[in-house]
Amino acid sequence: MPSLYEITVPVFEWHLKTLSTLLGKAATQLPSATEQSALLDARLVDGMCRLPFQVKRACYLASEVAYEVAGLDPGLDRVQARDNDTSTIEELQALIAKTIARLGTVKEEMLAGKEQVPVSVITPRGDFHYTATSYLLTWITPNFYFHYVTAYDLLRSQGVQIGKIDYLGLVAQK
Repeated sequence: MPSLYEITVPVFEWHLKTLSTLLGKAATQLPSATEQSALLDARLVDGMCRLPFQVKRACYLASEVAYEVAGLDPGLDRVQARDNDTSTIEELQALIAKTIARLGTVKEEMLAGKEQVPVSVITPRGDFHYTATSYLLTWITPNFYFHYVTAYDLLRSQGVQIGKIDYLGLVAQK
């Protein structure tokens, strides 16, 4: 059975690096300020959060491994994801780099033996209580992928020429 570390830290690092590469392709393919502004303001449907929120939320969710399970003190470092925050592609890439660096401080032994540690999530829809394993597998991972794929879909919807191989990170990670 894979460890908590194996199913989270390297997986999130991989996909965050891929997301940064996708944003880099967007910046190259949509070089004008007007094009980038349209990209950053894009939504797939009314009421949906914009691209910066999707990226920030993916970073927040990935970093929760460090804070909620490994027990690192977030201090002022905890990612905040609000849809009204304005960001540039470069700022989003810097946030991704910061999140990857933070994940790099999580060592496998910091998660070893924590499978049954209780984790609570407080939301406007109620409180949810998990073990660390169920938290990572049923809350963090599906939510991470939701925001990751939504960011990808927003890039595609705005004309960024990327495909499945790009999404999987097979080109970015060579």
